[in-house]
Amino acid sequence: TSDLAGLQEDMQKILQLDIAFLESDCEKGLSPSAGTTENILVQEGEPAMAAAQAERAINRYFNEDDYEQVIAIYQLLMKTYPDVTPSSLCAKQYGLARLYTGDIEEATDVFRQTLTRTNTKDEVLAPWALQRLTADLLLAEGKPTEAKAMYEKVLTSSESFNNAYTWATRQLALIDTYAVTDPQMTYYLDLLRASLVFDRKHQSPLDLLAKADKIIQIFPNTPVADNAIQIKQDIENQLKEWVDTTLEKVNGLVAKKEFQPALDLLAQLTALHLPDILQEQVQLATDAVKTAESKEKEAQQLQYEQSLAMQWKSSNELLDSQRYDSAIAGFAPLLDTPYDAEARQKIQEASNLAAAAHRQEAASLFIKAIKASNLETKKELLLESRHLLLDALNKYPHADIIDKVAQNLTTLEQQIQQIDPRLLEDADKDDRKDAVEGKDVQIIQGAF
Repeated sequence: TSDLAGLQEDMQKILQLDIAFLESDCEKGLSPSAGTTENILVQEGEPAMAAAQAERAINRYFNEDDYEQVIAIYQLLMKTYPDVTPSSLCAKQYGLARLYTGDIEEATDVFRQTLTRTNTKDEVLAPWALQRLTADLLLAEGKPTEAKAMYEKVLTSSESFNNAYTWATRQLALIDTYAVTDPQMTYYLDLLRASLVFDRKHQSPLDLLAKADKIIQIFPNTPVADNAIQIKQDIENQLKEWVDTTLEKVNGLVAKKEFQPALDLLAQLTALHLPDILQEQVQLATDAVKTAESKEKEAQQLQYEQSLAMQWKSSNELLDSQRYDSAIAGFAPLLDTPYDAEARQKIQEASNLAAAAHRQEAASLFIKAIKASNLETKKELLLESRHLLLDALNKYPHADIIDKVAQNLTTLEQQIQQIDPRLLEDADKDDRKDAVEGKDVQIIQGAF
């Protein structure tokens, strides 16, 4: 394959280098919301630490295709700490960011400077990958002499069976055959420039493939046509691999029932106007995600309806067993659901029954207080009766008999006041004290 395929392999290695970082806690501090570009540098006091922080941020933004941020952070790093030498990987990411934003000349300068740093401890990639890219950029700029020298370095640093070696050989043949002003080279260099800045996401692949087809049509059976065919195949292979990778992500999102993010990824692919065969693949995936989403919604709706039915049944069973408070708590979640009207009726019914039960029990205690001969027993029974009436007022304020409960409470408290004016105050404070003993109290029997 050509430079494009080699560059893709190169960048895959770059991405793998920072997996550990992206899975660590450090990532949290480098999110776009973590602060401004300047903060990335000022957070660290020492140049080396600041550079490491900046490089991690550059790596993150590069992986997110945010090339403007990559450029901004790198330039600020160089301005703030001019004596710091960024790692080769960081410099390559900056160079690619400049390339993908259309600045071929600056990208070329960055790559050439990076190539002069030989035998550095952070140089983990084979030099021919960057040499090949730099040579292509030089040729695309119309500098065949400099490009030729760089291609010859590719031949020296790579093996004869290496794709870079084959590509360099073919590019050298072009340079030796055509002048950059020849019509064949004019068309070809335009295609080469477009392919180099192509990042699969921000340019139309159809436009790029059309450039290759035009060369193949106008100059058939020529070296430029052969190289145009190679570039076209590499672009198509990259697009297919990119689509396949994206569809794997989509499948992962669907497995987690995250349908909208999956559709968003597919929409990004659709917006690029891919070749028909890939566009059809994306459309089939989109239809499949929508179908899965629809089925999931139906399943959730069925589950929701079943849960409401179970809630309705269990709440009615609680009501039938006179567990009124539990029944009310069971009917409450059914409000603002298809069971809303029925649930409100049942809550009212449970409240009425509960308030009536409290009032009946309070009346029973009141009658016992009337009959009790012991003063302390009278007071305890009256206070228990009062507690039940208060409980009914607080828990069931909308019960049909709530006005009667309030009247009963008023009458009852009047009777308690006759026994001991402080008894109600002590009861409210939950601090009962011994009352005055030996007092003969006559209780009015009309409280209930």
